Amino acid sequence: MEVGEKPLKPTRTALVTRVESFNAAHRLHSNCLSAEENRRIFGKCNNPNGHGHNYKVEVTVRGEVSVRICMGVGGSW
Repeated sequence: MEVGEKPLKPTRTALVTRVESFNAAHRLHSNCLSAEENRRIFGKCNNPNGHGHNYKVEVTVRGEVSVRICMGVGGSW
């Protein structure tokens, strides 16, 4: 703090959460196995069109908000 400068007010903490959903697909298959063996071993994951999953990810960041510049974690508000 500089001479003559007023002390800062107590800091505040902010939480920001973002939720995103996405899909992913895969196929389990071995060219070394017959079609029947692939179906028996890998089941629905051997579908020629793929087998998919839905995911949801939730990320929360926490940080102090600057009283002077009204900014928090990662940029302006």
